[in-house]
Amino acid sequence: MGIYKICFGPYSSQARGTAIPFNNSFELKLHKAVKDNMGNFTLLDVTVENSRMTIGSIYGPNTDDPNFYHRFNSKVKELNNEHIMLTGDWNILFNPQIDGKNYKHDNNPKAREALRKMMSELKLADVWREENPDLA
Repeated sequence: MGIYKICFGPYSSQARGTAIPFNNSFELKLHKAVKDNMGNFTLLDVTVENSRMTIGSIYGPNTDDPNFYHRFNSKVKELNNEHIMLTGDWNILFNPQIDGKNYKHDNNPKAREALRKMMSELKLADVWREENPDLA
């Protein structure tokens, strides 16, 4: 097993927290780390090899809180990088018709719309969904 660097944004041992691990097999320069006080996200402004980018890990709230996604969007924009990679648990069904087959209710519709707006503004794509358009 390799040696890793890790940047994390903990909250408590029983709630939330995010982490971004890096294998030490490539050059990495950390310019800035932005962490949510509640442990819901970690954003890094880094240079990997010769590319400057934003890398983020998110643990979205399980409530319909569009303001969380507006704040998160603002933090991503403040880093002002062209290349952005965001991962984690968004706690949103981005496509309820496919991903929510066993759900009784349409969960977090306002937060989902805020996320869609953020993705449009930042020119982000759901890579998994693009590669698996019909899989639940």
